[in-house]
Amino acid sequence: MQKGTFGGIRGDAFREFLRICFSNADFFTLSKTVPRGYELVPNVPEAQLLPFLLKAAPVKAWYGYERISITMIQNIYRTSDAARKVISDCYDDIFLTAKKRLKKVPIDTVGRIPKQVSVLEDICFFSRERMLLGTVSHERFCSTNMLDEKFAGELLSVGAWKEAQEPELGIEKIRLPR
Repeated sequence: MQKGTFGGIRGDAFREFLRICFSNADFFTLSKTVPRGYELVPNVPEAQLLPFLLKAAPVKAWYGYERISITMIQNIYRTSDAARKVISDCYDDIFLTAKKRLKKVPIDTVGRIPKQVSVLEDICFFSRERMLLGTVSHERFCSTNMLDEKFAGELLSVGAWKEAQEPELGIEKIRLPR
C-alpha cells in the first residue's frame, strides 16, 4: 500500500479487511508506547481486548523502528470474532483512526507517577510465528509478503496495493510460549 494513503481501507472496506486478516491469522499485535516517567492506563478498546491478551512484551525495536526515549510494548492477542468486533467498533481504518473520541477508562489519578491513557497503534497479523501483514500507523504504511494466493487475492479486493520487490521494513517474528 502506498505510504500516506489509506488505500481505500476504511469503513466497510476496513471491516472486510479485518474479516480477511482475522480468518487467516492465529494472533495479532497492537503497539503502544510508554513515555519515560509515566504510567499507562488502558483506553476503552485496550480494556475490552483484555480477555484476548496472550502477552504484553516490551521490545527494543519493532517493524523497523528502534526505541529511543520510550518503552515500546507489543500487546499480543489471540484472534476471535469478539476481538475483531472490538477493533471494528472502535476504529474506522487500517491505521486505527478512532471512529469517535475514545472514552477513557476511569482511573485514580492520585499518586506520584503521572498517568497517561494508552494509544494503540500498528496492527499486525501473524500466522504461527510469521507476520502476514503489518502496519505502522503514524507513517500510514502497510506491507505484507509471502502470502498464499487465496489470502493475497482477498486482500487485493479491499484496497489499492502497490507491489514491491522487497518490504520497506523488516518482517517480524513472534514466538509464544506453548
